[in-house]
Amino acid sequence: GSAYLNIPEDELDKITNDPSLAKEYSSWPQAGTYAYCFNTWRKPTDDIRLRKAIASVIDRNLITGLVLRGGNKPAYSFVHPLVLGSPSANADAEIAIPFNPDAGRKWLRQAGYQEGHNLPQIELLCLKSERHLRLANAVKLLVKHHLNIQIKVISVDWDNYIKRIESDNAPHMFCLDWIGEYPDANNFLNKLSHPDYKILPRRANEEFKSLIDLAGKTMESDTRKELYIQAEKILCRETVSLIPIFYEASHVLVKPRVKEWYMSPFTGHHIKDWRLEK
Repeated sequence: GSAYLNIPEDELDKITNDPSLAKEYSSWPQAGTYAYCFNTWRKPTDDIRLRKAIASVIDRNLITGLVLRGGNKPAYSFVHPLVLGSPSANADAEIAIPFNPDAGRKWLRQAGYQEGHNLPQIELLCLKSERHLRLANAVKLLVKHHLNIQIKVISVDWDNYIKRIESDNAPHMFCLDWIGEYPDANNFLNKLSHPDYKILPRRANEEFKSLIDLAGKTMESDTRKELYIQAEKILCRETVSLIPIFYEASHVLVKPRVKEWYMSPFTGHHIKDWRLEK
């Protein structure tokens, strides 16, 4: 289970309703966030009004409740709630653009693309797997239904995925399934400022990176957290360069004879501590 051998979400009902498998099943939050990033250096997604419009029609509750059905929670910040620097404990918990199709249609009109007219096709890149494709197609349908915008979903393997998002002609949107390695917002935010990814607009990227760099040199935890929150506001609200979608959940099946096992939200399974009971 978990990230090592994923249990398909479609199988969870079968597992929980099976008396034997239900005894072996466990689930808990994983320190990971699934998001979609915009290429803000390429037309037409260089227009923040278009990015706001698309972000406004992503129904996180529908995605987590119907598309996945795996205990995932809607995400309104990219930094996971288990991580130092997450805004989840503050009044600003919902940093990301909320679901509001009326506002989305207004922003689309302001961008000059009323009802999607005269808008070039948007490319959305995802990894080649059933789960990634299901999520990408859900976003495609939501954007088509609410905004009449056509999205072309492209799925590729990991090696080609990295080549595509770092290329000069990177797609307009691409998925980002980030699992935290340690409980600090630096692990979530630092790499997003890399110019190869073309996520943040150039000027905003400089401000974003300076906040991340300053936070990395700050020892006082409250000040460090506030700097990370300011950076994430630039990322998700002020520039709408990234749309957090949901927080990941971990699902595992463990045989009763496996003892002393446990799951860390950050580092996965500590196999060295396990023992098998005869």
